[in-house]
Amino acid sequence: MALPHARSGEIISLSPHTAHRSETLVRDDHMEIVQMVLEAGKHLKQHMASGAMIMQVLKGAIDVEAHGNSQRMGSGHLMFLRDSEPHSVLAHEDTVLLLSIFLHRK
Repeated sequence: MALPHARSGEIISLSPHTAHRSETLVRDDHMEIVQMVLEAGKHLKQHMASGAMIMQVLKGAIDVEAHGNSQRMGSGHLMFLRDSEPHSVLAHEDTVLLLSIFLHRK
């Protein structure tokens, strides 16, 4: 059964310190917001989002490889990736990310 997504005007309570699964919080015509949970050691091989993306670390630490660089992101860090930018992620600790993806659906 699919989880309900928040509607316009609804408050969403984020719980990064107790989150144990990834879930899509908002799904709209041109935007998705996902709380992603990665266990320490989890590697997301190079991939691309179908839209521009803002990645925020709410808890933990990751390395992000994009634009030919590998950068460490920790709690409180934010990164913008342009539409379809190839990137990979490696979690160094149990990590919770907030992904805001701005899609170009019709």
